[in-house]
Formats: sequence, C-alpha cells, structure tokens
Amino acid sequence: MKYGQKYKALHEGGAYKIKEHDGSWRKKAVNGSYGDGTGWKTILKQTKKWISENPASMILDYGCGSAQVWHQQKGIYNGEKYTKPGRRVPEKYDVMTLLEFLGENVAGFYRYDPCHPIYHVRPPQVKFDMTVCTDVVEHVPLEELPALLRDLADLTCTCGVIVLSIPNSPSHAHFMDGENMHITLMHPKEWKKLIRKYIPEHKLIVNFTK
Repeated sequence: MKYGQKYKALHEGGAYKIKEHDGSWRKKAVNGSYGDGTGWKTILKQTKKWISENPASMILDYGCGSAQVWHQQKGIYNGEKYTKPGRRVPEKYDVMTLLEFLGENVAGFYRYDPCHPIYHVRPPQVKFDMTVCTDVVEHVPLEELPALLRDLADLTCTCGVIVLSIPNSPSHAHFMDGENMHITLMHPKEWKKLIRKYIPEHKLIVNFTK
C-alpha cells in the first residue's frame, strides 16, 4: 500500500494536523493509535438487522484502526447511537460495546488493518459472512482500490454481505506534509460502479457520508 507508511506512523504515535474554520492549523498528536471505529455509527442499524436475520454470523472489520469500538465501553448507547470511547454518556442510556450491541447472533469476529501494529495479521483462511469496511477506501489511492476491493470479495462468502461506509467530502484532517487524508473522492455513482466492477457477486450495502 503506497500510503501504508504514513498510516503506520500515525498508529505508532505520530501526528496529523487539522484545518480550523478560520484557516489556521492545529497539530494533533495520536494517543495510542489512529482510528477508533467511529465509522460504525453510520451502519449500526443495517448491520444489526442483517445479523439478526442471519444467525451464527462471522464478521470481519477490514481497516479497523485501533478498533476501540469493539472492546471499550461508551461506544454504543441507546441502542443505536455512537459516542467516542471515553466521552461521558448520560446515565439514562444503556452503554455497551459494539459486540454487545450486535448481539448473540455473532459467532465470531476478526479485526484487520494492514497498517496497525496489533491488527496487521491477515485473517485466517475462512470466508466471513459479513465484511465491514468503514472510512477506509477514501484513504486509498485510486490505482490501489481494485486490489483492495478484490480482497474484500475474496474474504467474504458469496452468500454474505459487504458493507462500506464512505465519506464523500474532503477531510478536516491532513498529513503533516499538508496532503488531505481523503485521497480519493468520487461521485456516489462512480463509487458504486467501481465497487461493483470488482465485487460483482456479493450483496452490497454502501453508505455515503459527508
């Protein structure tokens, strides 16, 4: 992956910068590793529904980052909403991890991120029922996307589902060299055409966010 070294550096405690509304820049150090699974907030209802209808599901979180949403409390609350781990949630809400929210129909899950020091190990030779890829593909150069999309298909059984959540606008976050972290931006129709070209058989759920 061409940009792998940049993301590896972030996961290992690097820094990036954010452009403020007034045009100034703010440096932000990475505490622990980059990416906590926030992208799941856009697909909670859809994934919960699919899993409830397909018991004993094996799930792959592809491009999971630090994957905090899977194992830290204060991830999911009130049955559907998401707040970043560590942020205070009103006591009236039920608080749970992502795994608790998805329920007992989950037979197992695997977290994979080729740039992460903990989750870089490729999944075992099994086919997953659901592969989720949130806030990932926009970080990949266009010329590298075919390989990534084929990989998603290869890791998912043909009767399963591949779920993508794709931000469709520039990020507020930039690498320290000034490059926007959302490297690839396209119209949703172009995204869907590209995805279907390399994932021709699987059921797809694709969400676009701002």
